[in-house]
Amino acid sequence: VMIADPCFKSTQFTSPIGCQFGDQFQTATRTPQLLNAFVGSSDTDFWSILGDNFYDREGNHSKEFFSKLTNQVKETPFVTVPGNHDYWVMGTPQAGVVADQCANGFMQFYGQDSEASLVAGPGESTAPFNFTVDPSAAATSGCSRASPDNSRFFHQFGNVGIIGQSGAYTLEDYGAFMKESCQWLVNTKGIEVGVLVGHWDVGGMGAGDDMDVPSFYDELVAVPGCKEMAAAGNLKFFMGHTHCNVPHPHGHNDTGFMVAGQGMEGCANYGVPILDTTEGRTRVHYFDASTDDAFNAVTSCVTANGWRGCLNLAETWLDQPRTKTMVV
Repeated sequence: VMIADPCFKSTQFTSPIGCQFGDQFQTATRTPQLLNAFVGSSDTDFWSILGDNFYDREGNHSKEFFSKLTNQVKETPFVTVPGNHDYWVMGTPQAGVVADQCANGFMQFYGQDSEASLVAGPGESTAPFNFTVDPSAAATSGCSRASPDNSRFFHQFGNVGIIGQSGAYTLEDYGAFMKESCQWLVNTKGIEVGVLVGHWDVGGMGAGDDMDVPSFYDELVAVPGCKEMAAAGNLKFFMGHTHCNVPHPHGHNDTGFMVAGQGMEGCANYGVPILDTTEGRTRVHYFDASTDDAFNAVTSCVTANGWRGCLNLAETWLDQPRTKTMVV
């Protein structure tokens, strides 16, 4: 399950950021219900929120949202990366204030197994974060961004290798990481599909022109290991930022997917995208939940049968046979 930019209108707390379609799609109740159905299914191995997680500066919205998820969902492996609103709640460094968290709170709340955790050896009690940046020491933008190694990582789930990145840094910050992650991706036993996850789909709002996900992907596919994965059609990417659920964004046909139609202003769509890498194929399914009928049909079917038993309700964004990645 891959979503991004989720929002809802809380009855307890007021967010400085609006949630235009929150009432129409009833995201405060329906997004948790969808996740409980989809992620609670044995068909799902991990789930993701790819940045702008509830537009939450202080943690209140996040606490409220996660209280609505079942233990089964919260026990399922979770992947997340920070978006621009997770650095500066108004969305840009130019609008940053001292109260912003610059992903320093984000990294601790979500506790990802990032590159920063490598400082802790076996049996050590060292915190798995890089705290060398003082969040309040910024001369501009209100706060200092957390060290980049707190938000980049690579993980394996079955036959999928995930590479996570944040666009809030420079390509130079990522040079060594790109080489290491691409070598890991192509040399790790069992990985058949590589997936880059990030937030920004375009530069700006804190991301450089070469650090939005499509541009970063284009840089990544020039790196040995990722180059071969991409040539075989086995390297994909998912992202948020522009609030739409659409396949093939920015010309990356059969490669990129935008999954940020979760209540914010934009394309006014709402639903659950799924990555499926079984049976020697790479598939992306999309379950629309934007109407009462669609939501009720999807949640009742998936709760009873798992999402694999409800593919008649999904739109298929990608269905591609896999070829073996050849490494020279």
